[in-house]
Order: sequence, then C-alpha cells, then structure tokens
Amino acid sequence: MLSGGPNSSKDNRRKEPSKYSAGGRECYLALRDSCENLRMAVVLGIDGGGTKTKCAIARDGIVLGSATTGASNLVRVAERDVRAALHGAIRSACETTGISPNQIEAACIGIGGASRENVATRIQAIVAEVLKCPLEVIELGAIWRSSDRER
Repeated sequence: MLSGGPNSSKDNRRKEPSKYSAGGRECYLALRDSCENLRMAVVLGIDGGGTKTKCAIARDGIVLGSATTGASNLVRVAERDVRAALHGAIRSACETTGISPNQIEAACIGIGGASRENVATRIQAIVAEVLKCPLEVIELGAIWRSSDRER
C-alpha cells in the first residue's frame, strides 16, 4: 500500500508513501551494493510466488507505484504463464509510475523456487526480455532470512 507509515499525516492531505512496501526493504537491501548511487536510482523489486506476483518501483527508497499479477513460480506454473505474469507486472508498474522500463537502473526478483537448478537463470532471462539493467534473482526464503538478520 502506498499510503500510511511513519511519514503519513493525520489530516486529509495526500499521504506520503511509506519508505518500504512489503518486500521493498528486502529488495533495497539486496540492491544497495549493485547500484553505485542507489540513493537516487530508480529500482524495481518483484515478489513472485505460486499465487501472485507483486512488483514495485522505487526511487530513494520511496515506492512510487506497484502492480500485482498472477503466479510466477516456475516450479508450479508453466513458463508461458510465468513470462506473462512477470512482463505484465513490470509493464503495469511502469505505467502506474510513468517510468519506462529503460529507466530502471537495477532490479531484484525474489521468486519461490529460485534456488532450484536453472530456475534463477530462466527467471533472469524472462525479466531481461523487458529490463536491460542489472538483475538479481533471489530465492524468497533467502530474502526473508537476510531481512531477519538486518532487523
């Protein structure tokens, strides 16, 4: 959700987005060493699973927009459906924010099943059909474990 968080006001003024969306903090942590100047970089994060795919675009740690599509776990879903979910999530999030896929400077894709042989490579190839930036594909469990250590 884009509203709320510690910076939100309690009156009717437009609420400032929370600094991190669900999964956004984990993707930020995974990407911070990938971008030379992450502070102002436009980054994209994907949380893909067996039931839905969430995609968010952020600048300076602030989520600008997001989109949700269908399942993107290659272990459970056909590759054509995974491709449609990932491409659709990226394109919808870009449309929501007015940011072109070419403006994305780095991306982190957390996908269930990415630790299995060839899954991360296939996911990276599918996403690279839309994004031409550095991509990090991580098993969702690895993101959760990493985020627990950071807290």
